[in-house]
Amino acid sequence: MKKVKKISKFKTSSSEDKFWQKHDSTAYINWDHAKKIKLPKTRVKKNKSIINN
Repeated sequence: MKKVKKISKFKTSSSEDKFWQKHDSTAYINWDHAKKIKLPKTRVKKNKSIINN
């Protein structure tokens, strides 16, 4: 069994982003136990903004 490191708590999402940019997730997550899921198809709605002068 692969030993994984513990993921620390992050104070901000910015600090979490910086952490994951520098670290590989395979050291922290055991992807062997990951399950495939099927996500629903989504549609992008165009934002129709009205600007009043």
